[in-house]
Amino acid sequence: MTLQSGDGYVAIGSSFAAGLGLGAPVPGAPRGSGRSTRNYPHLLASRLGLRLTDVTFSGATIAGMLRGEQSRAGAWMPPQVDALADDTRLVTITGGGNDVDYIGRLTLGSVPAPLSWLPSVRRGRREFDTPSQTDARFAELERELGGLILEIRRRSPRADIVLVEYLSVLPADAADPVAGVPRELADWARGTAARLAALTRSVGEEAGCAVVPVAAASASHHAWSADPWTRGRRFSPGGAPFHPNLSGTRAVAELVVAAVS
Repeated sequence: MTLQSGDGYVAIGSSFAAGLGLGAPVPGAPRGSGRSTRNYPHLLASRLGLRLTDVTFSGATIAGMLRGEQSRAGAWMPPQVDALADDTRLVTITGGGNDVDYIGRLTLGSVPAPLSWLPSVRRGRREFDTPSQTDARFAELERELGGLILEIRRRSPRADIVLVEYLSVLPADAADPVAGVPRELADWARGTAARLAALTRSVGEEAGCAVVPVAAASASHHAWSADPWTRGRRFSPGGAPFHPNLSGTRAVAELVVAAVS
């Protein structure tokens, strides 16, 4: 890739790209987007001198990035592809987890006992997928991600497209303790994360996009490690539960810089 200072860069994605919970909200960002100036798109743009348009939005699905959608809180999330222009030279995509309810299910299933009886939590747990429903969601995700890439190429034919995987949240070894997360749920989340990374790689490679192997690079920096890049079931300031922390966003920015340089 040959990027020059001042080139247009559009960041597309969900909460792992937006920087949910990291503070320092982007001025003028839509309420509920969770968009932070500490997210990896801002760090990447600053490092390379790119002209950033950040349209990442917490809760967004790949389908919503393409066509727009209603958030769970009722806010309208416009199509993120509307930010693309003919002179856009770089597009990063981080998403897919909401399409298969990866972090949502992990969060609801790990709510501490006193809160687990709240009607909203119990309702969310009843909506957990069966294996066949999960398979259907992954099949739909594969189609939607391919469609998103095609639309980006149509709108920004000169842009390099980079798919950025999710940071690892859980330890790869099922024998490692994950405090606060039930064993069955941890096994499901671990398998879902691996499947999500594999799908991202396969779709990206088939479409001729660069894929940043964030999942593998962060495997030893899971939320229960000595040097975590993500958070576990913590609701204190410094990041959202099961989402990147500041060390994680900085690490992702460096990985993407290496991939595009």
